[in-house]
Amino acid sequence: LCERHFCIDRIHRQRITMMNPSTVYTERTGQFGPWNSFNAAACTPASDCTKRFEKYGYNVGCMKNPYDPPFNTKPLSGGNYYDFPGECPLSDYTKKTDDCKKAQPGGQCSQPDGTSNCTWHAEDAGYVMIDDLSGITSIPRPSGSGNFTSFHEWCTTMAGDVNDPDPTHHPWKGDYPGGEWAKDTTPKQKGQKSLPFWLNPGQDQADQARASALEDLFAAKYPDSPRLPEPVCDW
Repeated sequence: LCERHFCIDRIHRQRITMMNPSTVYTERTGQFGPWNSFNAAACTPASDCTKRFEKYGYNVGCMKNPYDPPFNTKPLSGGNYYDFPGECPLSDYTKKTDDCKKAQPGGQCSQPDGTSNCTWHAEDAGYVMIDDLSGITSIPRPSGSGNFTSFHEWCTTMAGDVNDPDPTHHPWKGDYPGGEWAKDTTPKQKGQKSLPFWLNPGQDQADQARASALEDLFAAKYPDSPRLPEPVCDW
């Protein structure tokens, strides 16, 4: 179907207050602790996560420059990963039972105090729609009746249903058969267009422009909300 992964349609922003356990500071005299990836809301690999939580509690973690080698062929400037272990962090979102949440409470609490299960608090700080950010809502419909209102409408009109194997079902066989962004790395993808917003992925200048556009969109929607500096990832 013409839907983004997990039907994601917005970027949700939160303001975090944190205080990690003293074991984190003792290790490297910094505010952040070790980081793990979370897949389907489960910390992975589970064995490493278990050791981490036993040693540092449900610490807030960070990973510096995740886009550098070996994850990419060349270093990219800036950008960090952060994680915030919640309830039942070793299980995916389909298995977070009440018993699991009680046994593994995670670090979320109302007033972080640095104890093992009270390390972070999140407050809603607004959201912006990806369709506005990528420019879809500024693209006129071919019919002339205003602009597109959503990725789904744009995709089904301009790209066709990219998961439909029958090309005769595609309402329009144009330059966007791959959706918003074409990698242009295979013969099949060669010549496919991307929306201008997604051009040149992995290039510092283009990536920074996208990040700045996101910040500007939040600032326009929430003019009274301060722009906070990027925390220093010191793990």
